[in-house]
Amino acid sequence: MVIYNKIKFSVFCTAISLLIFSSGLKAQDTNLSLTLNKKTELNGHSFITNSIIEDPFVNTSFRLSAGVGSSSNYDVPLVIQGKEIKGVFGQLTYGAFDVSYRHKIKDWLAFSFGAKLRGQLGSERISMITEGIDIGTGFNFGWIFKVYESKKFMLSSSLAISSQSVTIFNMSDFVEKIIENGEITPDNKLVKTTNITAGMLGIRTAYAFSRTFGCIGKLNAGYGESISSKNKGYFDAGISIDADLDPKLNVPIGFALGYDWNNFSTTDINLTNPQNIIFQINYTGRKDFDLGVEMNAQFFTLKRFDQDINLEVLFVKAGIAYYF
Repeated sequence: MVIYNKIKFSVFCTAISLLIFSSGLKAQDTNLSLTLNKKTELNGHSFITNSIIEDPFVNTSFRLSAGVGSSSNYDVPLVIQGKEIKGVFGQLTYGAFDVSYRHKIKDWLAFSFGAKLRGQLGSERISMITEGIDIGTGFNFGWIFKVYESKKFMLSSSLAISSQSVTIFNMSDFVEKIIENGEITPDNKLVKTTNITAGMLGIRTAYAFSRTFGCIGKLNAGYGESISSKNKGYFDAGISIDADLDPKLNVPIGFALGYDWNNFSTTDINLTNPQNIIFQINYTGRKDFDLGVEMNAQFFTLKRFDQDINLEVLFVKAGIAYYF
Protein backbone atom coordinates (compact mmCIF):
# COMPACT_ATOMS: atom_id res chain seq x y z
CA MET A 1 0.00 0.00 0.00
CA VAL A 2 2.94 2.35 0.56
CA ILE A 3 3.81 2.62 -3.12
CA TYR A 4 0.19 3.26 -4.09
CA ASN A 5 -0.04 6.12 -1.60
CA LYS A 6 3.17 7.53 -3.10
CA ILE A 7 1.63 7.33 -6.57
CA LYS A 8 -1.55 9.13 -5.50
CA PHE A 9 0.39 11.90 -3.77
CA SER A 10 2.78 12.32 -6.74
CA VAL A 11 -0.09 12.49 -9.24
CA PHE A 12 -1.93 15.11 -7.18
CA CYS A 13 1.15 17.35 -6.76
CA THR A 14 2.10 17.00 -10.42
CA ALA A 15 -1.36 17.88 -11.67
CA ILE A 16 -1.51 21.03 -9.54
CA SER A 17 2.00 22.12 -10.61
CA LEU A 18 1.34 21.61 -14.31
CA LEU A 19 -1.97 23.43 -14.20
CA ILE A 20 -0.29 26.46 -12.64
CA PHE A 21 2.61 26.28 -15.07
CA SER A 22 0.39 25.82 -18.13
CA SER A 23 -1.73 28.82 -17.16
CA GLY A 24 1.40 30.99 -17.27
CA LEU A 25 2.51 29.60 -20.62
CA LYS A 26 -0.95 29.98 -22.09
CA ALA A 27 -1.05 33.62 -21.13
CA GLN A 28 2.32 34.25 -22.78
CA ASP A 29 1.63 32.37 -26.04
CA THR A 30 -1.66 33.80 -27.27
CA ASN A 31 -0.74 33.31 -30.94
CA LEU A 32 0.09 29.59 -30.77
CA SER A 33 -2.77 28.71 -33.09
CA LEU A 34 -0.92 30.56 -35.87
CA THR A 35 2.30 28.58 -35.33
CA LEU A 36 3.07 25.58 -37.51
CA ASN A 37 2.52 22.35 -35.60
CA LYS A 38 5.85 20.52 -35.60
CA LYS A 39 4.54 17.57 -33.60
CA THR A 40 3.62 14.50 -35.57
CA GLU A 41 -0.10 13.85 -35.31
CA LEU A 42 -2.85 11.66 -36.73
CA ASN A 43 -6.48 12.65 -37.20
CA GLY A 44 -5.73 16.00 -35.51
CA HIS A 45 -4.48 14.26 -32.35
CA SER A 46 -1.05 14.95 -30.82
CA PHE A 47 0.15 11.87 -28.94
CA ILE A 48 1.53 11.89 -25.38
CA THR A 49 4.78 9.91 -25.42
CA ASN A 50 6.98 8.65 -22.57
CA SER A 51 10.48 7.30 -21.99
CA ILE A 52 9.48 3.62 -22.05
CA ILE A 53 7.00 3.08 -24.91
CA GLU A 54 8.50 4.39 -28.15
CA ASP A 55 6.27 5.98 -30.79
CA PRO A 56 6.31 4.99 -34.51
CA PHE A 57 6.68 8.48 -36.01
CA VAL A 58 9.37 9.47 -38.49
CA ASN A 59 10.31 12.96 -37.32
CA THR A 60 13.16 15.02 -35.90
CA SER A 61 13.10 15.41 -32.13
CA PHE A 62 15.24 15.71 -29.02
CA ARG A 63 14.21 14.18 -25.68
CA LEU A 64 15.62 14.53 -22.19
CA SER A 65 14.37 13.00 -18.93
CA ALA A 66 15.77 12.52 -15.43
CA GLY A 67 14.36 11.17 -12.21
CA VAL A 68 14.74 9.19 -9.02
CA GLY A 69 13.06 6.09 -7.64
CA SER A 70 12.62 4.26 -4.37
CA SER A 71 11.59 0.72 -3.61
CA SER A 72 9.19 -0.45 -0.95
CA ASN A 73 10.69 -1.91 2.23
CA TYR A 74 11.32 -5.64 1.93
CA ASP A 75 12.22 -8.42 4.36
CA VAL A 76 15.77 -9.67 3.96
CA PRO A 77 15.76 -13.48 4.40
CA LEU A 78 18.82 -13.85 6.65
CA VAL A 79 19.74 -17.22 8.17
CA ILE A 80 22.61 -17.30 10.71
CA GLN A 81 23.74 -20.67 12.14
CA GLY A 82 20.53 -22.29 10.98
CA LYS A 83 18.30 -19.67 12.63
CA GLU A 84 16.20 -17.31 10.55
CA ILE A 85 16.56 -13.65 11.56
CA LYS A 86 13.30 -11.72 11.08
CA GLY A 87 12.56 -8.01 11.18
CA VAL A 88 15.51 -7.03 8.97
CA PHE A 89 14.32 -4.68 6.23
CA GLY A 90 16.05 -3.39 3.13
CA GLN A 91 15.32 -0.63 0.66
CA LEU A 92 16.78 0.43 -2.69
CA THR A 93 17.19 3.90 -4.21
CA TYR A 94 17.47 4.47 -7.97
CA GLY A 95 18.56 7.24 -10.31
CA ALA A 96 17.87 7.56 -14.04
CA PHE A 97 18.96 9.89 -16.83
CA ASP A 98 17.96 9.52 -20.51
CA VAL A 99 18.73 11.55 -23.61
CA SER A 100 17.81 10.72 -27.20
CA TYR A 101 17.81 12.28 -30.63
CA ARG A 102 15.81 11.23 -33.69
CA HIS A 103 16.55 12.63 -37.14
CA LYS A 104 14.21 12.42 -40.12
CA ILE A 105 16.14 11.41 -43.25
CA LYS A 106 13.25 10.66 -45.62
CA ASP A 107 9.48 10.68 -45.22
CA TRP A 108 9.75 6.94 -44.55
CA LEU A 109 13.10 6.76 -42.70
CA ALA A 110 14.58 8.20 -39.47
CA PHE A 111 17.80 7.58 -37.55
CA SER A 112 17.84 7.53 -33.74
CA PHE A 113 20.52 7.69 -31.06
CA GLY A 114 20.16 7.46 -27.29
CA ALA A 115 22.20 7.35 -24.10
CA LYS A 116 21.16 6.18 -20.62
CA LEU A 117 22.59 6.30 -17.12
CA ARG A 118 21.21 4.14 -14.31
CA GLY A 119 22.17 3.83 -10.67
CA GLN A 120 21.05 1.52 -7.85
CA LEU A 121 22.03 1.93 -4.22
CA GLY A 122 21.04 0.09 -1.06
CA SER A 123 19.59 2.85 1.14
CA GLU A 124 19.35 0.76 4.32
CA ARG A 125 22.37 -0.77 6.07
CA ILE A 126 21.48 -4.36 5.24
CA SER A 127 20.61 -3.57 1.62
CA MET A 128 23.87 -1.64 1.24
CA ILE A 129 25.67 -4.88 2.14
CA THR A 130 23.50 -7.32 0.18
CA GLU A 131 22.86 -5.17 -2.91
CA GLY A 132 25.84 -2.81 -2.92
CA ILE A 133 26.04 -0.21 -5.67
CA ASP A 134 25.19 -0.81 -9.34
CA ILE A 135 25.92 1.70 -12.10
CA GLY A 136 24.87 1.11 -15.68
CA THR A 137 25.57 3.18 -18.80
CA GLY A 138 24.17 2.44 -22.20
CA PHE A 139 24.18 3.68 -25.78
CA ASN A 140 21.89 2.66 -28.61
CA PHE A 141 21.39 3.60 -32.21
CA GLY A 142 18.95 2.42 -34.82
CA TRP A 143 16.54 3.15 -37.61
CA ILE A 144 12.78 3.61 -37.89
CA PHE A 145 11.02 2.64 -41.13
CA LYS A 146 7.49 3.82 -41.89
CA VAL A 147 5.51 0.87 -43.25
CA TYR A 148 1.98 2.24 -43.53
CA GLU A 149 0.13 5.45 -42.71
CA SER A 150 -3.52 6.46 -42.99
CA LYS A 151 -5.56 9.28 -41.49
CA LYS A 152 -5.87 7.53 -38.11
CA PHE A 153 -3.28 4.74 -38.12
CA MET A 154 0.50 4.40 -38.49
CA LEU A 155 2.70 1.30 -38.55
CA SER A 156 6.50 1.37 -38.42
CA SER A 157 9.30 -1.13 -37.98
CA SER A 158 12.53 -0.55 -36.09
CA LEU A 159 16.05 -1.92 -35.89
CA ALA A 160 18.27 -1.06 -32.92
CA ILE A 161 21.67 -2.07 -31.55
CA SER A 162 22.53 -1.34 -27.94
CA SER A 163 25.78 -1.44 -25.98
CA GLN A 164 25.75 -1.31 -22.18
CA SER A 165 28.34 -1.30 -19.42
CA VAL A 166 27.33 -2.46 -15.94
CA THR A 167 29.56 -1.93 -12.89
CA ILE A 168 28.62 -3.80 -9.70
CA PHE A 169 30.06 -3.20 -6.23
CA ASN A 170 28.82 -6.03 -4.00
CA MET A 171 30.43 -6.67 -0.59
CA SER A 172 28.06 -9.54 0.29
CA ASP A 173 29.02 -11.79 -2.64
CA PHE A 174 32.69 -10.91 -2.17
CA VAL A 175 32.73 -11.98 1.49
CA GLU A 176 30.60 -15.07 0.82
CA LYS A 177 33.05 -16.39 -1.75
CA ILE A 178 35.99 -15.73 0.59
CA ILE A 179 34.27 -17.90 3.21
CA GLU A 180 33.54 -20.63 0.65
CA ASN A 181 37.07 -20.71 -0.80
CA GLY A 182 39.01 -19.82 2.34
CA GLU A 183 40.91 -17.14 0.43
CA ILE A 184 40.56 -14.40 -2.18
CA THR A 185 40.66 -16.04 -5.61
CA PRO A 186 41.46 -14.20 -8.87
CA ASP A 187 37.87 -14.50 -10.10
CA ASN A 188 36.42 -13.09 -6.84
CA LYS A 189 36.35 -9.35 -7.43
CA LEU A 190 34.76 -6.70 -5.26
CA VAL A 191 34.02 -4.52 -8.29
CA LYS A 192 32.92 -6.16 -11.53
CA THR A 193 32.31 -4.48 -14.88
CA THR A 194 30.47 -6.24 -17.68
CA ASN A 195 29.86 -5.05 -21.24
CA ILE A 196 26.68 -6.14 -23.02
CA THR A 197 25.74 -5.86 -26.70
CA ALA A 198 22.33 -6.80 -28.12
CA GLY A 199 20.23 -6.25 -31.22
CA MET A 200 16.47 -5.64 -31.33
CA LEU A 201 13.83 -5.82 -34.08
CA GLY A 202 10.42 -4.32 -33.45
CA ILE A 203 7.13 -2.97 -34.70
CA ARG A 204 5.46 0.22 -33.47
CA THR A 205 1.92 1.44 -34.00
CA ALA A 206 -0.21 4.50 -33.31
CA TYR A 207 -3.96 4.99 -33.65
CA ALA A 208 -5.93 8.22 -33.16
CA PHE A 209 -9.50 7.59 -32.07
CA SER A 210 -10.28 11.32 -32.18
CA ARG A 211 -8.58 14.68 -31.63
CA THR A 212 -8.66 13.91 -27.90
CA PHE A 213 -7.82 10.21 -27.58
CA GLY A 214 -5.00 8.13 -29.03
CA CYS A 215 -3.06 4.92 -28.49
CA ILE A 216 0.58 3.84 -29.01
CA GLY A 217 1.88 0.25 -28.94
CA LYS A 218 5.17 -1.59 -29.46
CA LEU A 219 6.52 -5.13 -29.69
CA ASN A 220 10.27 -5.84 -29.74
CA ALA A 221 12.33 -9.01 -29.83
CA GLY A 222 16.09 -9.44 -29.88
CA TYR A 223 19.15 -11.46 -28.99
CA GLY A 224 22.46 -10.63 -27.36
CA GLU A 225 24.76 -10.86 -24.38
CA SER A 226 23.77 -10.77 -20.70
CA ILE A 227 25.52 -10.03 -17.41
CA SER A 228 26.11 -13.75 -16.90
CA SER A 229 28.20 -13.75 -20.14
CA LYS A 230 25.64 -16.03 -21.77
CA ASN A 231 23.67 -15.03 -24.83
CA LYS A 232 19.92 -14.84 -24.36
CA GLY A 233 16.74 -13.70 -26.05
CA TYR A 234 15.00 -10.45 -25.13
CA PHE A 235 11.43 -9.27 -25.53
CA ASP A 236 9.63 -6.04 -24.80
CA ALA A 237 5.94 -5.20 -25.27
CA GLY A 238 3.96 -2.14 -24.23
CA ILE A 239 0.85 -0.06 -24.84
CA SER A 240 -0.12 3.50 -23.89
CA ILE A 241 -3.49 5.28 -24.10
CA ASP A 242 -3.50 9.08 -23.93
CA ALA A 243 -5.90 12.00 -23.82
CA ASP A 244 -5.21 15.62 -24.82
CA LEU A 245 -7.71 18.04 -23.27
CA ASP A 246 -6.64 21.03 -25.39
CA PRO A 247 -8.63 20.43 -28.62
CA LYS A 248 -12.04 20.07 -26.94
CA LEU A 249 -11.79 21.80 -23.57
CA ASN A 250 -9.07 24.37 -24.36
CA VAL A 251 -7.09 23.04 -21.37
CA PRO A 252 -3.43 22.49 -22.38
CA ILE A 253 -2.96 19.35 -20.33
CA GLY A 254 -2.55 15.78 -21.55
CA PHE A 255 -2.61 12.44 -19.73
CA ALA A 256 -1.22 9.02 -20.66
CA LEU A 257 -1.57 5.62 -19.00
CA GLY A 258 0.62 2.75 -20.17
CA TYR A 259 1.79 -0.77 -19.41
CA ASP A 260 5.11 -2.39 -20.38
CA TRP A 261 6.44 -5.90 -19.82
CA ASN A 262 9.96 -7.10 -20.61
CA ASN A 263 12.70 -9.45 -19.48
CA PHE A 264 15.54 -6.91 -19.55
CA SER A 265 18.21 -7.05 -16.85
CA THR A 266 20.61 -4.11 -16.96
CA THR A 267 21.89 -3.99 -13.39
CA ASP A 268 21.09 -7.37 -11.83
CA ILE A 269 21.13 -10.86 -13.32
CA ASN A 270 18.47 -11.97 -10.84
CA LEU A 271 15.94 -9.33 -11.89
CA THR A 272 13.20 -11.21 -13.76
CA ASN A 273 10.14 -10.16 -15.76
CA PRO A 274 9.84 -6.54 -14.64
CA GLN A 275 6.44 -4.97 -15.22
CA ASN A 276 5.90 -1.23 -15.58
CA ILE A 277 2.79 0.90 -15.13
CA ILE A 278 3.29 4.41 -16.49
CA PHE A 279 1.22 7.50 -15.76
CA GLN A 280 2.20 10.78 -17.39
CA ILE A 281 0.98 14.38 -17.26
CA ASN A 282 2.12 16.76 -20.02
CA TYR A 283 1.72 20.40 -20.89
CA THR A 284 0.34 20.36 -24.47
CA GLY A 285 -0.20 24.06 -25.22
CA ARG A 286 2.91 24.41 -27.36
CA LYS A 287 3.24 23.04 -30.88
CA ASP A 288 7.00 22.56 -30.84
CA PHE A 289 7.69 20.85 -27.49
CA ASP A 290 6.23 18.72 -24.71
CA LEU A 291 6.91 19.19 -21.02
CA GLY A 292 5.73 16.77 -18.37
CA VAL A 293 6.22 14.48 -15.41
CA GLU A 294 6.15 10.70 -15.61
CA MET A 295 5.32 8.33 -12.76
CA ASN A 296 6.56 4.79 -13.35
CA ALA A 297 5.68 1.96 -10.97
CA GLN A 298 7.84 -1.13 -11.47
CA PHE A 299 7.03 -4.61 -10.17
CA PHE A 300 9.60 -7.39 -10.28
CA THR A 301 11.11 -10.33 -8.42
CA LEU A 302 14.53 -10.12 -6.79
CA LYS A 303 16.21 -13.44 -5.92
CA ARG A 304 18.35 -13.33 -2.81
CA PHE A 305 19.55 -16.10 -0.49
CA ASP A 306 17.68 -18.72 -2.56
CA GLN A 307 14.40 -16.89 -2.02
CA ASP A 308 12.15 -14.69 -4.16
CA ILE A 309 11.57 -11.12 -2.96
CA ASN A 310 8.73 -9.19 -4.58
CA LEU A 311 9.67 -5.53 -5.00
CA GLU A 312 7.74 -2.40 -5.94
CA VAL A 313 9.65 0.66 -7.15
CA LEU A 314 8.18 4.10 -7.82
CA PHE A 315 10.06 6.29 -10.30
CA VAL A 316 9.28 9.98 -10.79
CA LYS A 317 10.83 11.58 -13.88
CA ALA A 318 10.68 15.05 -15.38
CA GLY A 319 11.06 15.21 -19.14
CA ILE A 320 11.02 17.50 -22.15
CA ALA A 321 10.74 16.76 -25.88
CA TYR A 322 11.52 19.32 -28.55
CA TYR A 323 10.38 18.90 -32.19
CA PHE A 324 12.31 20.54 -35.04
